[in-house]
Amino acid sequence: ISYSSCMSACARSGRWAHALQLLHESVEVAGLSHNVILLNTAMSACERGQQWKSALVLFSRIPQVGLNATSTSYNTVISACGRGHAWEHALHLLSEMRQEAAPSPDSISFNAAISACEKA
Repeated sequence: ISYSSCMSACARSGRWAHALQLLHESVEVAGLSHNVILLNTAMSACERGQQWKSALVLFSRIPQVGLNATSTSYNTVISACGRGHAWEHALHLLSEMRQEAAPSPDSISFNAAISACEKA
C-alpha cells in the first residue's frame, strides 16, 4: 500500500518518472509482485504526465505478469492515449473492451474515448 500511495503522490505532482522508478523498486528491491493496483497507479502517473506510450507499455505488462486488466486499467490507458492525441489507440482499446474476455466499457470508457477523438 505504501508504494501505491507514494506513486499516487508522484502522479498528482506530475512526477511520472518517479512513479515508474517506484514501480521498478517495488518489484526489484522490495520483492513485491506486480499487481494491477500498482500498474494502474503507474499508468495514471503516465497519463497525468502525458506519457501515453509509457502507459501503453505498462498496460501491455498486465497480461504478461499473469494479471487481468480491470475497467480502471482500460479507462486510464484510454485517457492517456487521449491526452497524447493518440485517438486511434484509444478507439482500439475501447473496441478491445467490447470483447468477452475484457471488462465491459462503462461511461468513463466512452467519455475517455470521445475526449480522445475531440483532441484529434
